[in-house]
Amino acid sequence: ENREERSDSSFIDPALLKAALHEGDIVTLRALNQHPLEVEESGSLVCGRHQLAPNPVEAQSTECSEEFMIHRIGVSNATKHNSTIRRGAQISLKPVRDGVAGFRYDDYVSVTEDEEVEAAGLITDREIIFSIDNAFAQHVIHPLSGALHRGDAEILFSPLWNKSEIKRVDALSAAWTSDKTLQGITGAVVVAADTGSYAVPKGKDGWVAIINDGVDLFRAASQAKAQGATGLIVRCEEA
Repeated sequence: ENREERSDSSFIDPALLKAALHEGDIVTLRALNQHPLEVEESGSLVCGRHQLAPNPVEAQSTECSEEFMIHRIGVSNATKHNSTIRRGAQISLKPVRDGVAGFRYDDYVSVTEDEEVEAAGLITDREIIFSIDNAFAQHVIHPLSGALHRGDAEILFSPLWNKSEIKRVDALSAAWTSDKTLQGITGAVVVAADTGSYAVPKGKDGWVAIINDGVDLFRAASQAKAQGATGLIVRCEEA
């Protein structure tokens, strides 16, 4: 029996081909916590900052894109009828703004020398190349387990009777915070009851509220901010 090998899609189930990833497709990327990857106008990449921001007006003040056009790198299409991107392919990602990928040549998603991800790569840069593959969530989390356990911030506090006795605890900052806003979380500490109620300190320019996990965080954050708190710390039993 003489069988001719063909590289086009004529023998592929049309339903499977339609569900596959193709050159030029527009996709959204989500983190393990299901928050979307977003590109700000400046080229900075954030993950869920605008969805999680406590102030909706503040979240909409900065234009951002959650869509990316995917391109295959290094290998031309087998035929003009088959643009499927398969496992192991090298790809690049270009932000899509207002439904169009645009004609900019310097906004490809890339990895910097500091291992940060930003949309500032050139089409000629090696740093814009990503490999696409299947992976189990456990395998993805494993390299990050130590960092997730430690958090990305450190809280320094001291008792009122001994300001020189400084203690440190690890914490995980919210997605919309920055180094500048974290430094502004200072002042006397007020610990809320299990119900979330607390007494606002008098005569304090700034104070910090500590609440237990399980209460309405959006409501608690809005209330604390309105009452003059510089920040809100959520205490978790399983942290």
